[in-house]
Amino acid sequence: MKKRRGTLLDAISDIFVGKTPIFKPPLGVEKIEKIDSDIVRIQFVDDIDCDLLCKEAIKEGYTVKRGWFTPRIIWDGTIIGWEANLT
Repeated sequence: MKKRRGTLLDAISDIFVGKTPIFKPPLGVEKIEKIDSDIVRIQFVDDIDCDLLCKEAIKEGYTVKRGWFTPRIIWDGTIIGWEANLT
């Protein structure tokens, strides 16, 4: 049986419930892995445009913190996203 491409949410949901993903990662996603019980790492094929990511996060209601560290995307005091190799 050939796997079809799912959405990023489909793949993450499968990983969190402990199932082997039934979907191929979406186009542009190289790898999705569960780090621990509440952390998933997503590796994209191409570099991420940091400014675009931060603008979209702010539009969606998230807070973005910047400093000497890479930008952190925050929701209700919890860091929900950051990237070690932003362009």
